[in-house]
Amino acid sequence: MPGDRSDTKVAEAPEVHVEIAPTHEVDPEVLRISAAEREFMKLMHPLIATPRSVKRFVNVYRLLKAAKARERGINFENERVHRPVLLLLALTQGSRISPR
Repeated sequence: MPGDRSDTKVAEAPEVHVEIAPTHEVDPEVLRISAAEREFMKLMHPLIATPRSVKRFVNVYRLLKAAKARERGINFENERVHRPVLLLLALTQGSRISPR
């Protein structure tokens, strides 16, 4: 019979295994930026060129802070911890000083 596909063999699809990466719970308190961190961030303003760069700066800092707090228990409330991180991050987020 035309159009009858009863004799057509269909290849079976290979079995696919998908691994799902584990999720990590993040304490919302770790993502909060303290007054000391905020004040030091304001000092970084001359190093950050655009509003988009500022947003990226803050978001990347929060990611670093959350990752290191979970991974190593580092306390970013300590100025000796957050100041160097913020300075280095500000220097990498698009300086207003153009290279010559």
